[in-house]
Parts: sequence; C-alpha cells; structure tokens
Amino acid sequence: MLIEQQPQHRTEQPQQQQQQQQQLQQHRQQQRLQQQQQHQQQLQQQQHVHAAGYTAAAAGNPNPPSSSCLLGAAAAAAAAVATTLAAAATAAAATAAAAATVAAAAKATKKTAARTTLSPSKQQQQQQQQQQQQQQQQQQQQQGEEQQE
Repeated sequence: MLIEQQPQHRTEQPQQQQQQQQQLQQHRQQQRLQQQQQHQQQLQQQQHVHAAGYTAAAAGNPNPPSSSCLLGAAAAAAAAVATTLAAAATAAAATAAAAATVAAAAKATKKTAARTTLSPSKQQQQQQQQQQQQQQQQQQQQQGEEQQE
C-alpha cells in the first residue's frame, strides 16, 4: 500500500508547481494590462485637458483654466483610477489564489478519501487474503503439532 502512495506524491508536486506558475503568469498579465490601461487613460486625460483649454480660449473666456491646473486635476484623477485598478487587480489575484487553494484542497481530499475508502472488490480481496493467511497459519500449526507428536 505504501509503495502505491509514493508515486502519487511525486505527481502532486509538479501539478502544484504548474498551478503556481499559471498564477504567476496570470498575475503578470493583469499587471501589464493595468499598466496599459493606466497609460491610455493618462493620454486620454491629457487630450481632454488640452481640448478644454483650447475650447475655453476659442470661446473667448478671458480667464481660461491654466494648463498646469488642468494637468494637476487630470493627474489626481489618473491616480485615483490607478489606485482603483490596483485594488481590483489585487482582489482578482487573491480570488484566483483562493480558488486554486480550494481546488488543490479538494483534490487532496479526494485522493485521501480514495486511499482510505476501499472499493467493494478490494474489500473482498482483502478479506479473502486474510482468510487464506489464517487458513495457512492453522495448517502450519497443525503440521507443527503433528510433527511434534
């Protein structure tokens, strides 16, 4: 029984390593995606800032908002968006890690249950083996007693 269990442990380790590598890859992809989104948002906000400045100047506004003021507001908005995205990515990564942990625990539980619970045919085999062993022991005892006599 112990001999059968050892190879299973060897196959579990590469599976865990694969899961960890997949999680790392997913995390890196999420980070790249976040960076791209943040960059695009910053570009869009800068375009809006310039457009707002040009619109105010074209409308003849004597006091159009300064570009530095608009850029500051855009930077603050970008920082808020970046923080929100980072929090969402962290939550997604934590959820993925938790799901992987639950899946690994379920696999381990199944394997443990499979090891501890024998199928009816295996139970029968074990009972037959035990009976045969008992019969052999009884025969050996009888033979030993007969030889002593």
